[in-house]
Amino acid sequence: MEKEKEQKNRNDPPNPEKTATPDKGVPPEKKGFRFPIRIKLMIITSAVVFISLTIVMFITLDIFQSDMTNMVSVINSRSSSLLADKVESQTQETKKVIKYIYIAMQKSGRNSPLIKEMEKEYFGETSDFIYAEFRSAEKIITPARIFNTSLLSRINLSPEVIRGIIQRKSELNGRISMGETVLENISPELNYSAWLLGFPILDQNQFVLGTAIAILRVETIAKNFMGAEGGGITRSFLVDASGKILMHPDGAFVQTARDMNKHPGVERLFSSKTQKGLLRYQYEKEDAFAAYERIPTMNAGVITTIPADKALEGVKTVQYRSLLISLAILSLMMILIYFFALTLSAPIKKLVVASREIEEGNYETSLKSKSNDEIGDLTNSFNHMAKGLGEREKLKGALGKFVNEEIANQVLAGELKLGGDMAHATIFFSDIRSFTAISEKLTPAQVVEFLNDYMTRMVGIVGKTNGVVDKFIGDAIMAVWGAPVSHGNDAENCVNAALMMRRELIEFNKDRGGPGKPIIKIGAGINTGEVLAGQIGSEDRLEYTVIGDAVNLASRIESLNKPFGTDVLISSETLSAVDGIFHVVPMQKIKVKGKEEPQQIYAVLGRVDDPDSLKTLEEMRTLVGIETPKEISDGEEKEVKYEIIQEKKQSTPEKQEMSLEPDTRPAPSQRKRKHKDAGFLPMAVDDASLSGLVVMEEEKG
Repeated sequence: MEKEKEQKNRNDPPNPEKTATPDKGVPPEKKGFRFPIRIKLMIITSAVVFISLTIVMFITLDIFQSDMTNMVSVINSRSSSLLADKVESQTQETKKVIKYIYIAMQKSGRNSPLIKEMEKEYFGETSDFIYAEFRSAEKIITPARIFNTSLLSRINLSPEVIRGIIQRKSELNGRISMGETVLENISPELNYSAWLLGFPILDQNQFVLGTAIAILRVETIAKNFMGAEGGGITRSFLVDASGKILMHPDGAFVQTARDMNKHPGVERLFSSKTQKGLLRYQYEKEDAFAAYERIPTMNAGVITTIPADKALEGVKTVQYRSLLISLAILSLMMILIYFFALTLSAPIKKLVVASREIEEGNYETSLKSKSNDEIGDLTNSFNHMAKGLGEREKLKGALGKFVNEEIANQVLAGELKLGGDMAHATIFFSDIRSFTAISEKLTPAQVVEFLNDYMTRMVGIVGKTNGVVDKFIGDAIMAVWGAPVSHGNDAENCVNAALMMRRELIEFNKDRGGPGKPIIKIGAGINTGEVLAGQIGSEDRLEYTVIGDAVNLASRIESLNKPFGTDVLISSETLSAVDGIFHVVPMQKIKVKGKEEPQQIYAVLGRVDDPDSLKTLEEMRTLVGIETPKEISDGEEKEVKYEIIQEKKQSTPEKQEMSLEPDTRPAPSQRKRKHKDAGFLPMAVDDASLSGLVVMEEEKG
């Protein structure tokens, strides 16, 4: 019950009234707040903001309404009117030229020198005329045709294509002879930007003398429609009586003669009773202002648009003016609060500088409180915080040298409790072979030096593979993957670490072998299973570790590297977790004390996806310098903790169970003793080092 109360007290949030430390040396009558800073700031700031926003709002609305009305009405209307006049003027000039050629042809004949000169003048390569056709109203004869051959050659068009288009448009002759002017975009048919213009040729009394059909390129007229693409804010386009594009800043619209009947400007153009007008519309995610004007003589119309965002650019001017007014008001406000700011800004600047020093690791920073308001309280709290952070950082730094960083963070956060939790983890043991013999040949300083170098390399690999070093047992390393935090592939990470240690040890031994620098060989044992992970010990002395049967088995497996002539052994449980990832070789089964069933272990050669992976035990032994064991025998009788199972030879060929090494033991008649059980030899381990393996026979009875 007492422990539960203590735990509850730890979890309860601190009470400020209980934990607050009274300021020494401050008279009680000066403790209260006469007028808090936040109230002063609220009154001054609210008044200034209210006045500023009110003034800016009225000025912005007035200027905005005026600019928007003037811009839309003047720019749009003027642009559409000017374009309509230009298009109509250029079209009328074209009609005059065609009428002039027609009259001359009627007087002097088609092949007269005058007509030839006219062809040179009006049907040159730079001319807008591509083709012209003339018909007389009095006689139904074959029409006179003029082809601009030089222009057709330059734009890769043949007269046959022109004839085909004219033939398909033969029904236009009836409409033209009735006095109608026809203007069509034939760019899709020619694959070149061009118009077909058909109109009646009238005399002074407005009688029809004949009809003319001309095909014109529209490069000259197109220059008038560049609009926004040419740098302006307006965009204008020309549509015919059917609502199809005749001219547009975007050439793709002209080439396809795009149908614009659904455009709000086109709808208003043909539905309005007036010849010109204004509107604002939203069409295909475009918010814009538009002006339209019809051209009755051409059965066409011009629509000029300005995107709303560009039309409202005048608001920027309003914003600039408003900013100037706001700055004037803010300047007045700054004068009013200047003296007040003197008591506020200086302590805040000091706090900023001190905070940066703490960010850089200087926790000795301390500030002196000079006021009896919130700033003074903040300064005192800052000093307490700096002191606490310094002590915490020192504790974290010291703790991090003895435990893993993840464990240190959990300890400081209070997330580790006495007793721990069950976890599925992979346990790793490694040991230096013949460490006692090596130590006898070195001074203590030399032993410490080479051990520190060796441990630094191996511990670095553990950290790189998301493992945690549990403890150092002399020259042995115990590490865990999966506790306190699992990364999902803990067994794979552990085996990867063992293979990395193999490569690192080879590098470590490259410059060794001389006096004071012995060659190092290690053995590693890996097992996976359920463990109890957590703080073990007492309330006063704790150690984070893992315990359980899986840990004991990992230790036993590590001890088998010496008799088996291997450097990395794993259990069947670990193999199940990494099946298909590594090249392994099954070794002889072992019988471990406390387990009824024999245990199968495996030697790890390398990763399956590694093209340089070792393929056989002999390759591994050659690489790391391990001698192939001749037999597993000789030793003193000690406590039996495991047994290596030797398969009996069969008189008939049968598959040997999980054994790659040939049976090199002496013949049964030559052995000192015979084993009478199911073909295994009991093995013993030295409890002191967990690596002194000797072969023992099972005692009878």
